Amino acid sequence: MNFSETVLGNELDKTRFVLQNASNLTESTFTLEAASLSLPTHFSLVVPLTTAELNEIKRIRTLATSIEDTWISVDSLGISDTLGNELVAIETNNSLQASYYIEDVTSPVLVDFDLDVDSGILTLVFDETVLSSSLNVTQITLRNTTSSNTTSMYTLTGGERSLEDSTVITVALTFFDLNQIKKIRDLASIAPVVPIEIGSASGSGSGSTLAPLTPTPTEGNTFITITNSTIEDMNSNPVTPSDGKQVRSLTLDTTPPQLVSFDFNLNSEQLILTFTETVDTLTLTSDEFTILGSPRIENYTLTGGNTLSEDDYIIVVQLEISDVNNIKRNLNIAVDNVSTVLYLTSNAIRDTKPSTRGTTRSESSPRTSTHGKQFQMQVRSTCK
Repeated sequence: MNFSETVLGNELDKTRFVLQNASNLTESTFTLEAASLSLPTHFSLVVPLTTAELNEIKRIRTLATSIEDTWISVDSLGISDTLGNELVAIETNNSLQASYYIEDVTSPVLVDFDLDVDSGILTLVFDETVLSSSLNVTQITLRNTTSSNTTSMYTLTGGERSLEDSTVITVALTFFDLNQIKKIRDLASIAPVVPIEIGSASGSGSGSTLAPLTPTPTEGNTFITITNSTIEDMNSNPVTPSDGKQVRSLTLDTTPPQLVSFDFNLNSEQLILTFTETVDTLTLTSDEFTILGSPRIENYTLTGGNTLSEDDYIIVVQLEISDVNNIKRNLNIAVDNVSTVLYLTSNAIRDTKPSTRGTTRSESSPRTSTHGKQFQMQVRSTCK
């Protein structure tokens, strides 16, 4: 700032200065924030702006983008000369245009990122305001190490971004992407459950037991890579590429999977189960499945069954032939939609991240029931 005479720099009050995008007062304005400054007594002062001020100015798309939309107004209390004379005010309806302007040519930098596997939210933190609408999530890859030489990685295919231009951008991951990430066991997962030995009360060592440690989050297998096409700042500067940046905060999946629908076909001897999220097929326990008939006192608990499905949110359970024959013998079970209700205990199956919880106990009617006794019946309905 250049003044017509020497002024007392230490008495400058930043809150009296308002940036405007035109000579007259408009909606695009920014009032400088209060600060304790150490400025010289001089006719020319360099007034520093904080990072927060710069980011807010950049956020306003029609303010200070060029010399044409950079104006300033100030009231008489903004500063005084060495004799205490107040500043001649520059009115908001007749503000002063900048005489020199340097545009932003510095690329934004990703400084941190957080991942919430439970809610499916990816949070990106930059060192300056970025243009939310320029985000291209397909340029974002998550992997389990700093090195690109790994197969445990996943590139996003979509997601819903936050709308506000800011230093913080959030992405709500798609259902597909979130479940693909959950399928990769050593990506965004948990620390191993390490058994610890607990000695007996007598101290003799006999009767000692093993108790697992409580699983805790680890940032050791969650890293991000972004290209320079991922996002731009408010002046169209592309982001600086980041290769293998470590996660700042990792929130684990703590929500048990739920059965949302199933198809039951006694001809193919299969249960096709659809869950809210990817499940760990290795934890399938078929004898925790019960078919409830009509009336409900008619029921049958499976004695076996297995799956060749990979970890996913839809899996196929191949039934034991003995279970199939026993169900077929009971004309009150799996005859139609009403008599085909699947009950799962919380031990029936677990999710993949972390594998410490089972399904929420649930009772569900089938979308399709094919009995195959003396006739075939298919009933499609909304799952309960």
